[in-house]
Amino acid sequence: MQLVCLRLINCIKLFIPILFALRSQYSSISYENALKFFVKSKPSEIEYPLDCATWNATNKNTCPITYPIKHEPALWWKSETCPEYFRWIHEDLRPWKEEGSREITREMLESARKHAHFRVVILDGKVYVEKFKDAIQTRDLFTIWGILQLTRLYPGRLPDLELMFDCDDRPLIPRGPNAGNPPALFGYCSDSSRLDIVFPDWSFWGWAEINLRPWRSMLKEIKEGNRKRNWTDREPYAYWKGNPRTGAWRRDLMRCNPNHTVDWNARLFIQIQDLYRRKRMVSERKVHFCMRFASVVDHSSLARLLRKSHDTTTPLLAYSRQ
Repeated sequence: MQLVCLRLINCIKLFIPILFALRSQYSSISYENALKFFVKSKPSEIEYPLDCATWNATNKNTCPITYPIKHEPALWWKSETCPEYFRWIHEDLRPWKEEGSREITREMLESARKHAHFRVVILDGKVYVEKFKDAIQTRDLFTIWGILQLTRLYPGRLPDLELMFDCDDRPLIPRGPNAGNPPALFGYCSDSSRLDIVFPDWSFWGWAEINLRPWRSMLKEIKEGNRKRNWTDREPYAYWKGNPRTGAWRRDLMRCNPNHTVDWNARLFIQIQDLYRRKRMVSERKVHFCMRFASVVDHSSLARLLRKSHDTTTPLLAYSRQ
């Protein structure tokens, strides 16, 4: 649960100033744009020119070269103070300040290579990537996609920087008195016993394998869905979707399904999806209507798909009523 909460927090903590923090230049550059999220007046629409949905073979997987080279923010409200949550940037980087050098050295950076999936270098506004190993599904692709959007949204404002990135779920760099010169490793998660530098979850920009579009598109669809039925007319159910095979807590959650003796008002369904064919074996609509899994997929197909665990993903569709 702690890792899940940290992942949500990462999306709130804008990753733009995290990158700036590597060179201690974020304080005068990023806060003005971040404050746009906290004003009551409606902001002007910010267009993100890169869109994975239209990224196909017709444009040869390349980006246009005609983007602006200078950033001109349209600010309607200014403040001399940063939002309160900016302090977590300092907290994430505090271990390296406590070492006395007040900087992340080349040695610290290179020592993170054994844990990293790729290296990112931004030089003169251009992004360079060195891949070390394959990431789970397309996490690395969508993470790099987010960095590319950053360079397009803030042309000419990013300092030259270099970082190592781990695309797995669990933090790796231990915290403690014997940590020595800790590697500087970015990742999606961290906790009180680790020093991994948090970065927004890749699914913020899209998760193709389970048909999640970028958060900006998903938010629009959520708003449209909310208008279809008033909250007062809805059944009081909480809904969650995730993989039931990762983490002990999630495996324990599967035990909350009703049995012959107790009903906790939880309904848990495993949805099989064939990754090779990018096709759901059980649609979410059928699950939402409380159809039992066995009634829509025969047992032989279920056993075959579960054996091919490296070919399939199994999102958990769960909801519970008070």
